[in-house]
Amino acid sequence: MPLARDRKILGKMDKRIYIYSVATTKNASGGPTKTFTQRGPYWSHMEFLTRKQGEIEVATRITSIQQIRFTIRYSDTVWGYLEKNGKIEIVGDTERNYEIISIGDDKGRKQFIEIVTELKE
Repeated sequence: MPLARDRKILGKMDKRIYIYSVATTKNASGGPTKTFTQRGPYWSHMEFLTRKQGEIEVATRITSIQQIRFTIRYSDTVWGYLEKNGKIEIVGDTERNYEIISIGDDKGRKQFIEIVTELKE
C-alpha cells in the first residue's frame, strides 16, 4: 500500500517553500554579516506536529513555538545540501521563517524528504 500513501502526499503538496543556508562572515569593520543562499522553490506538504503551541521566554519576551513537518520530493542535490549546511531556514509562502530541527527520508526509499521545523513567533 505504499503507492496509495505516496499518491495522497503528492496531491497535498500545495505549499511552496524556499530553503536558505545562513553563513556569518565579517564585514570591513569587523562586525558580523549574515549571507543567505537560496534554494528552491520546492512544492511541499505541510503538517502541524503539535496540537497546541508551546511558549518559551526568549530575551524577556514570551515566544510561541510550533513544530511543523514539510515533506518534499527526494533529490540527491537537496538531501546533500540539507546534510552539509549547519544553519538552515525555510521560508514559506507566508514569509514566515521556520528553523530546521531534523531531516529524514522515507525509510530509505528515496521518494520524499521529511523536514521537521520550529516556527517561533
